Amino acid sequence: MSENNNWYKTEIKEIIIYIFIGLTLCIFLPYFAGFVLRGFEENLQGQAFNIGSYLGQFIIYIPLIILSLFLIIFPIARLLAGDRKDHPATRKKPDWVTSLSVSLIHSPEENGALYRLFHYFKYKGKSNPMRWSISFWRNLIIALLFFGLLGIIQVNVPQLAVTGVPKTPQQITATSDVLFGAGLPSFSENGWLCFTFFLLLGIWAYVCSKLKLGLGVFFTIGFIIICPLMGLLWMGYHSIVYGASEAALFATFMFGMLGSMITLLTASFIYWLVWHFMNNFILKILPYVELKEDLVVILAVVWVILLISYIFIEIYLYKRKHRVSQVVIPE
Repeated sequence: MSENNNWYKTEIKEIIIYIFIGLTLCIFLPYFAGFVLRGFEENLQGQAFNIGSYLGQFIIYIPLIILSLFLIIFPIARLLAGDRKDHPATRKKPDWVTSLSVSLIHSPEENGALYRLFHYFKYKGKSNPMRWSISFWRNLIIALLFFGLLGIIQVNVPQLAVTGVPKTPQQITATSDVLFGAGLPSFSENGWLCFTFFLLLGIWAYVCSKLKLGLGVFFTIGFIIICPLMGLLWMGYHSIVYGASEAALFATFMFGMLGSMITLLTASFIYWLVWHFMNNFILKILPYVELKEDLVVILAVVWVILLISYIFIEIYLYKRKHRVSQVVIPE
């Protein structure tokens, strides 16, 4: 009973964290940039509404924002299923809830391919090498370090760009432009990508559970068919919305395919989101920088500070855990 209670609490935390990130990137930051940093100034001054304005572009993203927030139906369906040990692809009595219960917002133990693989080879509990991935915040920091480093390289190699960004409206501050172009598109676009990805995986999980195909078949088809489909989907969306000139179509295909593969491997959406965010951030900030070398130095300093801080935190937590394990409780 206690184990199930902890699982329910973990799933609820997952939903809360996702909603918080979504509201921050799609509501709080855009409104801050729009009102405080004068991004909405053109519309607030009584000028005719322009679809290319900051406010006009924000309104265009509203349907994607709503769809992104609906991603929480997947962990909710997982809760309704009520059995954390039973993967949707191996459910004994699959029903319609099964097709909605593949949640990869952050559930490494239940849905992560790597965690499940080690579990299959008898690495269970604390002996599982992927146990580190259970912590959402550890995944977030590692994602920031890895894709932050990729972003630093992207400053001098713009061909690494894997997404497009909204075109800068006239008479908008640089800070408003960067905040809007980095946060809102990355979350809302990744949200609908994840929604489609989770749904396809859920439908396939229902088929696997119905036909007793097993987890191996579920993950194999997920990687070799569904993930490439996500690459094609993102490539098509990118070419329609941003145009082929914004980035190479092959790069956008790789973003969709590799991003979904990483998500399926780790069962955490944060890597795909951070990759998208860092890509957009670099694309947006570059036009405002006179010397790329200065930007590289600043980003490198921030990256090193984050790395050192992360190492010290891990050492502190390890020593603290070790001290606690050595405490002898008297009878």
